[in-house]
Amino acid sequence: MGTDIRAFIEYRPSPDQIWRTHSEVFPERDYRLFSAIAGASFGRDDSITLFEARGFPADASAFAQIAYYAHIVPDEEFVRDGLSRFVRAGDVAEIIANGGHYRHRSTGLISHPDARYPSSLSLSELQTAVRAVESRDETPGFAWQLALRTMQAIETELPAEVRLVFWFEH
Repeated sequence: MGTDIRAFIEYRPSPDQIWRTHSEVFPERDYRLFSAIAGASFGRDDSITLFEARGFPADASAFAQIAYYAHIVPDEEFVRDGLSRFVRAGDVAEIIANGGHYRHRSTGLISHPDARYPSSLSLSELQTAVRAVESRDETPGFAWQLALRTMQAIETELPAEVRLVFWFEH
């Protein structure tokens, strides 16, 4: 069982507007790139770190927040399977001890227990990381390349600020 990345391309036309989700993307598992973009080495000796994880952005788009956070429900409450993720109140202390956190200005939502190294990077930062990995004779997979091209098109054609909000899950 490995570690995968959950990632959302977000954009906003101007700094005074909210971030909007363009799409969730599903880049290939690439541990060297994971290390470069968030310092997540996952036990590899050959990894480089260009950017440390910055934490989940408080201003992330609604779709990214829905995917990242889980509702906290009382231990005794019956919860049917639904669209929202949830955790029991009794598990919150362990989630916090393992690096989890409450949603900005909320104690009813907490980061998903499996989420690690949350961060966000601009297009230029991602391109820098990809170039560093490529300089080691490795090319990111097709889904990574497509995500970068999509971000570049958004930045050029709209024009808008664009970023990738991401975290890792295993």
